Amino acid sequence: MNGLIAWIMAFMMTMIPPAEQSRRDQVRMSKTKNVKIVLFETPEEVSQRYESIAKDLVEVVYNPNNKPLFDGLDGRTHTIAVMLSIMFHESGFRRDVDYGEHTGRGDLGNSWCMMQIQAGKAPSKTRNWNVKYDRPPQFGDSPEDIESGFSGPELIQNRKLCFYEGLKMIRWSYSRCGKNTSGKLKVYASGSCSKGGEASKRRVFTAERYWQKSQDQRNWNDDDIVRVVNRALFEQRMVVMIKSQLLSDPVSQPIQTRPISDLRFGWKPEPKDTNILW
Repeated sequence: MNGLIAWIMAFMMTMIPPAEQSRRDQVRMSKTKNVKIVLFETPEEVSQRYESIAKDLVEVVYNPNNKPLFDGLDGRTHTIAVMLSIMFHESGFRRDVDYGEHTGRGDLGNSWCMMQIQAGKAPSKTRNWNVKYDRPPQFGDSPEDIESGFSGPELIQNRKLCFYEGLKMIRWSYSRCGKNTSGKLKVYASGSCSKGGEASKRRVFTAERYWQKSQDQRNWNDDDIVRVVNRALFEQRMVVMIKSQLLSDPVSQPIQTRPISDLRFGWKPEPKDTNILW
């Protein structure tokens, strides 16, 4: 586990070192007028936040209930490489984006968190999702298979929800735009396979370059980490249930306080000849 966390942090610290992140933070703060923002981070605080990001990312991607982007023995690690690249290009791991401050909301305030997910302005939410077939809902789907979307503030309040939503959209994008690997993130970048080619190419290139260059550093087994995460999630859930005295009804917890493992996320192959409703 420690090797995986170090590998994730190595990407962030290489792309934007803590000292540089702190300097950029100060520059943005000095140029921001009439907006109340939190004081800039020190390099030490940046490093601590990077580690927190890494741990949240591992908890989501290595949750056995969440399907990774790639198959194989290291498919989850490869998935993390893509998510790191997207966060780098979309948000630069910025504190104001991570915390949802005014200066960190893209697309006129409609895109949220480090994955820059378009949730719109509250009470608007991300799209509903069919958790059984891993796609947007369509006519005839069972209501029991549909998971409601999340608002921008919810994505900020629980960073793991941001990663959870981002992972769903990445898989959806990869499934829509043909076999050309460099174009796999067009839908994520632009909402359409006919646009976003350059943005997709940059994000895929960064991910695949790090994936190839860091091959010698990856000495862990995905299955072993899944077991560690699964046990940790179980223990966290038991602690929450006992402390809140909700042993009989854990679902009644607010979504932002529920463990990510409580979110329904089963996956089965999508039926053929279906019409997607957007």
